[in-house]
Amino acid sequence: MDETSTVSIYSCGPTLNDYIHIGAYRNFVLADILKKHFGVKGYYCKHGMNIMDARKHFAFNVIFYCNQFKTEYELMNLELPNIITFTTQNTTEILSIVDDLLNRKVAYTTTEGTFVDISKIDGYGELTGISAKGNFCFNDTSLNKRNTSDFAIWKFDKDDSRGYPGWDIQCAANCIIHLNNSLDYIIVGFNELVHTENINTLINLYPRKVTNTKWIRIHYVDFQDDVPLFYLKDFIDKGFSRQLIKYMLYITNYNSEIKLSSKYINDCKKNYEKINQFYKKLCDLDMVERNSKDEKIIIDYEKIDRQFCELKTANIMSDLFSIIKKHNKIQSGTSRNNIETLKKYVEYLNERLDFIER
Repeated sequence: MDETSTVSIYSCGPTLNDYIHIGAYRNFVLADILKKHFGVKGYYCKHGMNIMDARKHFAFNVIFYCNQFKTEYELMNLELPNIITFTTQNTTEILSIVDDLLNRKVAYTTTEGTFVDISKIDGYGELTGISAKGNFCFNDTSLNKRNTSDFAIWKFDKDDSRGYPGWDIQCAANCIIHLNNSLDYIIVGFNELVHTENINTLINLYPRKVTNTKWIRIHYVDFQDDVPLFYLKDFIDKGFSRQLIKYMLYITNYNSEIKLSSKYINDCKKNYEKINQFYKKLCDLDMVERNSKDEKIIIDYEKIDRQFCELKTANIMSDLFSIIKKHNKIQSGTSRNNIETLKKYVEYLNERLDFIER
């Protein structure tokens, strides 16, 4: 891609039935890192997200939790997606897909809803490795499905004649219609294997403008008993800065689960403070030119850019700590060029990761 290219990202949004827990914010923070990286590099980023607000049992508080979500996004210095859909406002588009799949005989209707017939789908299960025979999900015979693993794209409700869309098609509709099925990255939860496979099935039923979509399947957070904090608001209320919260979420690579214990939090605080102390030291140093014999510091920005594209945030931070360890004794006698090189390097990372407290 050249600098005029567009990068398209879809990331699953929240379900508006409660405050959002810190683990879900791992998804949002990592999507934001991708957007910031490509934005700084001169790309236009299209970011889609669907917010689930359709289920009647939590609709009463939807407006409250939606406002809370937007407030938290702003507090965290995250850029809201530029293509947000709400399930209740996207029903017409979703139903157009349902009708199309019925006309193409890929889907069928029972008394319980409309389902995709996975026997019509070549390669179902290949993306995630799940079995199409249905041993990964509950076979509810009352749904009258043709195959155990057929998944609902529309569900009927005895208390609501309109019914409501299935979970998978809510996300897929954003991808197919609003992102024009041009998808460079799709960010989902690691444990959501069936959801991931079903989204992939639906978007593959339509022409794909990008054939090498990168799926980022994020492991979430395992809350340990010694940490009484759960929601993002709990951490904010306890005085955690947005920078520290983000650091806690990306210092472990996305394909590894975070064991959120008191030790993990304390270790994060210590290392986070080391970064800020190092940067402050660089800023405080006298920048007068000297005839220093210091070895010239060279930063491999091509490697860093590759790591950002792959969201290898832990690797990026590990390299930063290696630099800090090597140059932590930097002093006023150090060459001006080396000081400027280190400052530029830290600031390059900070544009994307947001760890410097001003």
